[in-house]
Amino acid sequence: MFKPAEKKIYLYGPLYNGKWTRADAGQSKFLGVEPPGMKAYLALMAKAEQGRDPSKLPLEKAVLDAVRLELDIQGETFEQERNRKRRRTNRPVQEQPRMGEAQALAHFQDDGSDEEE
Repeated sequence: MFKPAEKKIYLYGPLYNGKWTRADAGQSKFLGVEPPGMKAYLALMAKAEQGRDPSKLPLEKAVLDAVRLELDIQGETFEQERNRKRRRTNRPVQEQPRMGEAQALAHFQDDGSDEEE
């Protein structure tokens, strides 16, 4: 729909709605997806979870390693990725060299050079 006063084109209505979504639902949470779309999504997720059998993980790892080797893809290990993403607030601080007692006291001795006469 073209609104000349705003000089904008809005695409909404039955022609622009998808099979499971509504383009004119606004920005409210969960209003853009129709209930049949949510059911289809949940069914696909359940099917994907069924395929993730723990006994098949070694096979999955072997296939991924073979594909990475064939295509020369270098993937990060889990530890490398975690360290890259993690905030590092606990970095070790280098210890500063310590002054001797006499040297520290010398910093606080007033030689009187900054006083007015």
